[in-house]
Amino acid sequence: MNEFLKKQKHFKKIRNILITLSAVYVLVYIGAEPYIAKAGLTSSPFQIVMFALVGCSLAVLFLYEARYAKAEAFLNDVNAEISDAGYYYTSRSETDVNAFTKEVINDIKLMGYKCTVDCDIKDLNFDIAAQKGSEFVYLTALTDVERNDIIAYLDSALFDITSNRMRSKGNAVIVFVCNRADGGAKALSKTISKTFTGKRVLNIGIAIAELESSKVYFRGNEPSVIQKLVAELILKCDLPIDGKYIGAEKLQSQLELKERLENFNLADFKKGKYYER
Repeated sequence: MNEFLKKQKHFKKIRNILITLSAVYVLVYIGAEPYIAKAGLTSSPFQIVMFALVGCSLAVLFLYEARYAKAEAFLNDVNAEISDAGYYYTSRSETDVNAFTKEVINDIKLMGYKCTVDCDIKDLNFDIAAQKGSEFVYLTALTDVERNDIIAYLDSALFDITSNRMRSKGNAVIVFVCNRADGGAKALSKTISKTFTGKRVLNIGIAIAELESSKVYFRGNEPSVIQKLVAELILKCDLPIDGKYIGAEKLQSQLELKERLENFNLADFKKGKYYER
């Protein structure tokens, strides 16, 4: 992965230099062209150089976008996932699932969200579905949370936002309050689901409050609306997140993902190998 990023960084530097050089040359040519014509000189050689620079710039830009841009965006996202803490601690004192859920719902209401309590979306029950502008919070209380639960509730929340609420951009967090969560669910808590509609992006994060261990699993190392919502509602702390709320260990899934990406290559990326979780 590091070798790929180094090569990509050099290529990106060359691209930027070439584009800058082409832009400067075009501006200089536009300014100098009247004086060249006034002096009775032909501007053809200068035009040839200009078209050559612009053509090379477009070719390099197209090559970068086609070959490296998606891989770079993916690796930046994965790097954030790998570098994040394995878990966080909540300062809430409730250890019972129902009591914890009740307190979070009360706080959501106090924050001015439009709330629907105890609602069913695509045959799945949410204790609350809340919206304020382009921010969305979904919460469900379960005894145990597995990987398939995350996938099913994510699909339901996405359906509610895009089909029921007719929104194509914003930030949402799905909170699972439980006694225990398995490794697959914890691994998915480090991912951010992105749905693109043109230039509009809908980001959906997962937060798991595992009360048996008082640990919270979510992507917490990037300043974002999702980080803010989880910090305020689940960790019950201010931003930036204080070190006392940050766990010292990594998840096994983070370590495995880092190892799997050590020999990152474009061929496997295009096959979708690295998207597997």
